[in-house]
Amino acid sequence: MDQKEVIQLNTDNFFEISPVDGRYYNLVSELSEVFCEFALTKKRISIEIEYLKAFLRELQIDFDPEQLDRIKEKFSIEEMKKIKEFEAKTEHDVYAVVEFLKENVPANLKTFVHFGLTSEDVNNLCYGLMLKEGRTVILKNLKDVIETLLSKSEEFASLPMLSFTHGEPATPTTLGKQFINYAVRLSTLYKDLKDGEIEGKIGGATGGYNALSAIYPQVDWVSFSLNFVRALGLKPNIFVTQILPSDSYAKLFDTLKRISSVIIDLDRNIWNYFLIGYMAFTSSKESVGSSTMPHKINPVKFENSEGNAELAETMFGFLSSKFLKSRLQRDLTDSTVKRNIGLPFAYLLISLKMLKSGLPKIKIQEERIKEDLANHPEIFSELLHLILRK
Repeated sequence: MDQKEVIQLNTDNFFEISPVDGRYYNLVSELSEVFCEFALTKKRISIEIEYLKAFLRELQIDFDPEQLDRIKEKFSIEEMKKIKEFEAKTEHDVYAVVEFLKENVPANLKTFVHFGLTSEDVNNLCYGLMLKEGRTVILKNLKDVIETLLSKSEEFASLPMLSFTHGEPATPTTLGKQFINYAVRLSTLYKDLKDGEIEGKIGGATGGYNALSAIYPQVDWVSFSLNFVRALGLKPNIFVTQILPSDSYAKLFDTLKRISSVIIDLDRNIWNYFLIGYMAFTSSKESVGSSTMPHKINPVKFENSEGNAELAETMFGFLSSKFLKSRLQRDLTDSTVKRNIGLPFAYLLISLKMLKSGLPKIKIQEERIKEDLANHPEIFSELLHLILRK
């Protein structure tokens, strides 16, 4: 195991392709509950039930809402297996959910299950809710990092330190200022992430409510759609094709990409301070720095954080670009990609947790910092230069 990278291995997952589901699973398990196949299917069940209830109320058809709610509340692994059996026959994941629901709702309601919907009406709402939940996990961990940086900035607010511009000694700063600079940058991004709205839609086969309007012309389907999407906690968009234009997804992913970029920058600068001897790492007696050089105590927490943030940065950038494009009214390339949206969330979460774990273990080498200041009197040239010009 890498030095000081304290990871409780999930011994049931030695054969997973991705370390997210193996080595790092215990760091990201809270996201598994958001983005896994079971979570997606359960959300499809929930959206279909909520739509059915709203549809029946709109048409003033009597039903027992508690009976329908029990279907989604008792959803289990065994029922998940039944849906997968349906999918093996139909080769359609959403239709498999529809078949499952038709077996479980009262007989007089079967014909109204998924009535007038396209699969993307269900999927976009599921993914919108998943993104909101995933965002909540990231926000919580990002807040922890920001608070740690603020604490460090206060602790070292008065510790003078040599600056480096272009790699050369420059006008002094303080160590605390370096920490608060990142705290402020990440706080701004925290607000951007928290305040961003995520859209959702119901529009039928190509976004015009065509069949629904023909069969039930007395219903204002635009208002119905707006109210239904709002009730789920998403921002409704009625200007759609078969799919939801994913501009709100792109905004979210762009913000997450920028968070990843700032974390990379922070990790690299901490690494540089290790390099010049301004920082060191506290370690336990059991940890091993190198298999061949026992004296080494490496900044692996920050290297791990950087690597995972780079993965997140790259994937969020790809997703942002990908979801802004669709052929005509629909193509399926977005569908297979959406199944992977949990991955960059996981990489970013690993990065945040590694950073959060590493920051308290930094040992500031104050004597080395003071020695460097004393050895570079030329850094006062800026002040002297301005005094002479005055």
